Amino acid sequence: KSNVKESPFRIDFQDFGKINRLKQSANTELLCKAIGKSACVVDMTSGVGRDSIILASGLPERFVLMCERTKALYYLVKDAIKRLHSDNWQLSNRMMLENIDSAVELERIQQLLLTNNQSKVSVYLDPMYPMDHTSKRK
Repeated sequence: KSNVKESPFRIDFQDFGKINRLKQSANTELLCKAIGKSACVVDMTSGVGRDSIILASGLPERFVLMCERTKALYYLVKDAIKRLHSDNWQLSNRMMLENIDSAVELERIQQLLLTNNQSKVSVYLDPMYPMDHTSKRK
């Protein structure tokens, strides 16, 4: 018999810096500064949703379309948004998650934005790997 305690894996947006603190620090977040005052952002590589929650917290009217192609991550983030809804429905209502590969489904993304009355959009594409600062300069 094992003494290992198992617990379910889940994503909890409340653990990503506490929502109220995110709202207060949104103006100093580099990500929010880079996006500016854009009312709609498409997070092309949503992952666990950390950047999306920061972006959605940045402006009270900002809409964030989250694109995630991996089914497992999609369902984990979907559950996190559902749980966030009971605590902060104003924020969760401005986050839309889609299980799509953003690289190949740009037309579908455009349709989703138009359906949600979003015409002016900023696109956020998170680099998947950190930059190599040790490369040789020519």
